[in-house]
Amino acid sequence: MSTQIISVYLADGTFRNVKVDSFTTVQRILHVVLDGLGVDRLSFGHFALRLSTFPTGPGSTVSDIRWLHSSLRMPQIIQRYLNPLSSGSQMRFELRVRFIPSGLYEMYQTQLAAFLYLYDQLLSDYVLHVSWKISKEKAFNMAALAIRKRLKNLNSNNLEKRFDFASLESNGGLMSFLPESIIVGTPKKQLYKLLLNALKKVVKLSEIECVFQFMKNLMNIARFDSEIFKAFLGANNIRPVELYVGQHYGIAYKNENTKEPVVLAELRNVIDISVRRVDQKKDHFIIKIKISGNSSPLIITVTTSEMAESLAHLVDGYQMLLSQQASVWSARDLRDSFWTNGSHSGSPVTSPTMSPLAPRKGIVKSEVEEKAQIGADAKSLLKEIEIDPQRILLEKLLGSGQYGNVYQGLLQQDKRQTIVAVKVCKEPNSESQTANNVLLEEAYTMSQFWHPHIIHIIGVSIHSTVWVVMEMMQLGELRQYLKREKNRLTTATQLLFCKQIASALCYLHSKQFVHRDIAARNVLVANHRCVKLSDFGMSRLVEEDFYKSSCTKLPLKWLPLESLNYRRFNAKTDIYMLAVCFWEIFSFGEKPWSQIKNHDLSRHLEEGNKLECPEYCPIQMYHLMKVMWEVDSERRPLIKQVYGVICSIFKESAGRLFPGSAPNSPAVRMRKNGRDNSLRASLSSLTLYQNQGSSYSDIQDRKYSFENSMNRVDVEKDLVFSAVTDVLNSLKDLQDSKYSDSITILLNSTEKILFLLQELLVIIIPHLGLLDQPIKSKVDEAVDLLNDDCEVLKELIQIMTQEEDQQSINRHIDVISTLSRTLRSHTQGFWNTFHLARIRSNLPNV
Repeated sequence: MSTQIISVYLADGTFRNVKVDSFTTVQRILHVVLDGLGVDRLSFGHFALRLSTFPTGPGSTVSDIRWLHSSLRMPQIIQRYLNPLSSGSQMRFELRVRFIPSGLYEMYQTQLAAFLYLYDQLLSDYVLHVSWKISKEKAFNMAALAIRKRLKNLNSNNLEKRFDFASLESNGGLMSFLPESIIVGTPKKQLYKLLLNALKKVVKLSEIECVFQFMKNLMNIARFDSEIFKAFLGANNIRPVELYVGQHYGIAYKNENTKEPVVLAELRNVIDISVRRVDQKKDHFIIKIKISGNSSPLIITVTTSEMAESLAHLVDGYQMLLSQQASVWSARDLRDSFWTNGSHSGSPVTSPTMSPLAPRKGIVKSEVEEKAQIGADAKSLLKEIEIDPQRILLEKLLGSGQYGNVYQGLLQQDKRQTIVAVKVCKEPNSESQTANNVLLEEAYTMSQFWHPHIIHIIGVSIHSTVWVVMEMMQLGELRQYLKREKNRLTTATQLLFCKQIASALCYLHSKQFVHRDIAARNVLVANHRCVKLSDFGMSRLVEEDFYKSSCTKLPLKWLPLESLNYRRFNAKTDIYMLAVCFWEIFSFGEKPWSQIKNHDLSRHLEEGNKLECPEYCPIQMYHLMKVMWEVDSERRPLIKQVYGVICSIFKESAGRLFPGSAPNSPAVRMRKNGRDNSLRASLSSLTLYQNQGSSYSDIQDRKYSFENSMNRVDVEKDLVFSAVTDVLNSLKDLQDSKYSDSITILLNSTEKILFLLQELLVIIIPHLGLLDQPIKSKVDEAVDLLNDDCEVLKELIQIMTQEEDQQSINRHIDVISTLSRTLRSHTQGFWNTFHLARIRSNLPNV
């Protein structure tokens, strides 16, 4: 399947375009769209993606809708669903809030973006499916609430003047609030009068009060927090029942003998879901639901495959939301030939909401062409950071790459100039458009990252040739720096560089990116104690086990065997290349395998050969490199394990881990225990547990949750310390008047500290309810200190932003310097207290 663009329609009728290929999953599409809408990650579990026939109308049924399992990939969706329908209707992707919480007010307080999306969805569904069924009076009351919510400036004094009925009618806006039958069947004057009277009743309500009143009224008309299926209980199809599924009822049924739904199971207790066809002669399907604590599964029979998929998807989604566990419904059910027998047939076609990108020359699409395709989309996404090229003055050439030259330049920002690095697309030629798009894709990739050891993009200039503006690293490439400073570099500094690059890769992998070109030439030196990973021209977002490259220019001497032979890349190939980069650092910039010819390299690695230990490399570090160079990629460590080991080596080499921590102090011993456990925990996930009991499994859950958070606190604390170091270095440069952009660097570093401290608070707060007294009061004190620090930082950043010159900033140098050291102390105290909380809360070692 070639790269395509799909349109995902939103509740308000607009849509978002998403680039997909053969490996794109439904989950990935959801994440891209929700991130674009600004929905927080905590709310993702409420959303689902569906295919719906379009246009829809009153009376549409479940057979018009296909809910999509989160692990399905695009080719599977096309093969199974996007075939010509007998009715000739087209299908489109739709983003929906399907898993609705029981506490809507809590959702409003904690997940506002998702709550407002739910309102838009309910309004659309109400007008389409419900409004034409209710009385005229109720319809006008509901419309008045929705109009009042939209027209925020209305009040009881200006209602008749401000209510622009004619504009609302001429733009077709009435169709968003009232059923077509009322609009067509009611004279305009009467329609205006009825709406105005209805608005007078609600005009004193606030925007959010209108939303809640609308939801309350709608709930009395139709329970939107539950879905109802016509089904049979058990495998025999004797008497149908109405099956209710939702957070309010759980799984419940109702028949002619019951007034209220009878609860069959709680959704959070579902542990397995399977779906199968009864036999080839019948179109009936059985859904088997296993419930925790029940020996017998719940058996439900439905009459269509669409209904079976919908019910399984609904139950699985709620159990994931409520239990915070993974899916218990395997997508294998959807791929089984017996299951799909008799369903859609014929050759798959492309939905009208899927538009293949412009075809390229040649039979095999190269990676360059793929990047060119991506570049067109990246251009629109980079508008927010676009810079006028007239504000950029190029001064001197620093280096040259495959697609662009890098210059030192000056960026005019208000009343000051900042030294920047500018990557400029090479002179126009037959490949200039491809080169432009490649640089745009690199810029878009960089714009998604914010890490103290990853190069920061300032903006882009998009005109005939693309310019990418980045922060300037005065000391240049790490490889040249290593050669130049060979006689002055210490082992501690080399270890520090390794640690910083590893922390950057930790961050990339947590965001599911692989770099694919980690080498000393692609690391830049900010100062004598700080390096930053750069050059993201080959970086890829990967969600599969590996990404296969078709690029012809690869850094062969840095690649593992699987990349040399099969051009496969994943997180484990990054680990291999990172070890080669470490080797370069301890070899003071020497090239790897300099005596081996390219065509002999694959055989050389197959024989088990590894780069020799550099003369001044610590033996523990070389042992780590050898593990990272394992031929079998599965035997290589994860990046979080690599980072943990480097931190330990750095501590032993430097004699202390961080300021204020003696080698044998309790804090350092606790950190070591936490790091050992981090080998089994993910840096990017945080499981929140509620209603903890005293059973062994509950204790293990609490233990795992704490260990997960300990790892994140470890990384965040290191980043805070690094940012504090950047601040102190910037202060020193300011006092020495070394660099004209020291103020910008100082401001950026201070903002990073604020961001990181807020991240620490986000990590710890969900666990406060789990702590035992009196340790909880100590953690509360540490949290309060960091909260106070955040407030001071905000005020300080505001002051610094308003100052116009270096002399004004200099007045605050002592304050900033003292605050930075205080922050480091408070962060260390926060970390110590958090680890002490783990010990005091009776969490046994695993």
